[in-house]
Amino acid sequence: MNKKGVSPLIVTVILVGFVFVMASFIFMWSSGLTKGEMEKQSFTFQILDFGVRASPGVSCDDDACINNRIDCDENADQCYCILIVNEESKNVNYLVTTTGNLSGTSVCDPVDIGLGAYESKVFGIVFNENIVGSGDLVSEIDAVYLD
Repeated sequence: MNKKGVSPLIVTVILVGFVFVMASFIFMWSSGLTKGEMEKQSFTFQILDFGVRASPGVSCDDDACINNRIDCDENADQCYCILIVNEESKNVNYLVTTTGNLSGTSVCDPVDIGLGAYESKVFGIVFNENIVGSGDLVSEIDAVYLD
């Protein structure tokens, strides 16, 4: 009988190609699973008004600031409003630090400033002017994931 078969070289090439295609599919599938876990924390912020400066828009007396008032220190007497936008697909808390011309610092507890996924909110940050000062105010915001 005259039997004809597939050359061993052709079979080897087909098997290597099949393994390469399967490995590509597995890699693409697994990278999609880990992408959400590897997202960097991202947020934007905008200081809307300091209590010591006149500014158009939101002031510390507006409902948005009063409803979300965060007293960062005892004897807090000065306020500024800040808009925080959560650009994450999960809940994020924010650590807000205020420094001023007296080189003192006021730190808000991140448990008090939390946003849901893709949520934005105006917060009234209240600090102690005797510790921080009232001029050259700088607000630093850090995202904190609390479980």
